[in-house]
Amino acid sequence: MNALDLERMERVNLIGDDERGFDFVRIDDVKEMEAVKLDHTGVLTAYLDITPTALAAGKTRVELKNLIKEKSATIENKKERRLFENAGAEMVDYLQSGVLPGRGMVLIYVPEEKLWRAYRLPVPFETRIAWEERPYLRPMLLLMDEFEPYGVILADREKARFFLSYLGEVAEYDIKVEGEALPKRAGSGWSEANYQRKVEELAKKHFKNVVNVARKLAEMDGWERLVLAGTDENIRRMESLLPKAMQEIIAGRFNAPIDANFNLVRDRVLEIEAQREREVEKERVEALITRARKGERAVLGLTPVLDATQQYRLYMLLVPADFHTPGWHCTQCPGLVSEVDHPESTTCPYCGAPLDHDEDIIDLLMQRAVDQEAILEVVRGEERDRLLEEGPIGALLRF
Repeated sequence: MNALDLERMERVNLIGDDERGFDFVRIDDVKEMEAVKLDHTGVLTAYLDITPTALAAGKTRVELKNLIKEKSATIENKKERRLFENAGAEMVDYLQSGVLPGRGMVLIYVPEEKLWRAYRLPVPFETRIAWEERPYLRPMLLLMDEFEPYGVILADREKARFFLSYLGEVAEYDIKVEGEALPKRAGSGWSEANYQRKVEELAKKHFKNVVNVARKLAEMDGWERLVLAGTDENIRRMESLLPKAMQEIIAGRFNAPIDANFNLVRDRVLEIEAQREREVEKERVEALITRARKGERAVLGLTPVLDATQQYRLYMLLVPADFHTPGWHCTQCPGLVSEVDHPESTTCPYCGAPLDHDEDIIDLLMQRAVDQEAILEVVRGEERDRLLEEGPIGALLRF
């Protein structure tokens, strides 16, 4: 790949793992669906549990049919109800056509435009549906906001491969980067010293090109962490040529040949990610508790966090995995109220408007955090119990 090719590069295809069969969804794919907006209700979105057990027992199909039946009973307009029921029937037929087991699936269908999207993801979902004017993307957006995109560079002195790790899955960029061929030694007239200088010159040129391609890919796909792979010597050479900003996001390194099996690369990268995530969770929970106790732009507890959210003060929201709590959302403003702290609430404490009850306000809270461009940390490791005891939720604040 030359400098001109690099300058023109706008998007590179990703090659996933056919054995596992997950779709590798990037933010551009979701933005395409965000642009779908009707002037009436007519987009059906379903989040499905497609684990092998659920599919084999018929659980997924039964849950989807029940949800469609329940929703249909709430639609008063006959034309809309018929459109919804037909769309639901097509989704059920899609499941019956032979969906491969995995973990989670997102189906989006706009029946009037015959627009279908199906994403098989390496993360599980609770089965739910939405019938709205646009695709219901909140769970996907929250998921994508939570996971950091990792870039991976695997290189030797002549070739390089690049990978993207995201949402717990790894895919390889469909891009070819090769250095210039080494000069032949026999009969070439090269002295040993000159030959070695040429070898080093070509290697340095190659690694500079590798770094330039990596910089472009990092910019396109928003790499937040970086993993380097190869021999120790080649890793050191790459690292020395990286700009400071990319050196600072290196999460790990591992040894591997340039023709390493895809599964080897994936497993080593996911090990590094898991270790990094445990370290980050520990650092963030510790910082939250310490700063909250000192009153230094941090809060613990449901109502303090909800108040800070309403004031647009969120810098980072920390929530234990699988934590749910009932409450209310305001019908006029973004206000959220905890039922645990305020069991008798009827009006919004922020604007005085009526409140609507929710069985779980954590999903809405996380969406508010995403809307404020706050960092979202869902604590899944050993620190989860500590956060539950101290919080049960917390936030680091902008001011």
